[in-house]
Amino acid sequence: MSDRNQTMMDELKAAFADAIESISMEFGEVTVEVSPDHLLAVATQLRDEYEFQQLIDVCGVDYSQYGRDEWRTDEASRAGFSR
Repeated sequence: MSDRNQTMMDELKAAFADAIESISMEFGEVTVEVSPDHLLAVATQLRDEYEFQQLIDVCGVDYSQYGRDEWRTDEASRAGFSR
């Protein structure tokens, strides 16, 4: 890990301690997971104070059926698994 990336990670951890759920370094990129309640404030501060110019990815996962339905993997085809 480069010193620059480690410095950035340390600064982000300090600045957003209450908002960050995880922070990691993979493939030369720093990835920060932010709780949904803090996303707008963190993104605004990254833009205004740290001069970030682009938000690359916002992801969501629907866990509403987690544990209620299972993937049937015994009937998998090249097209994927049935649900």
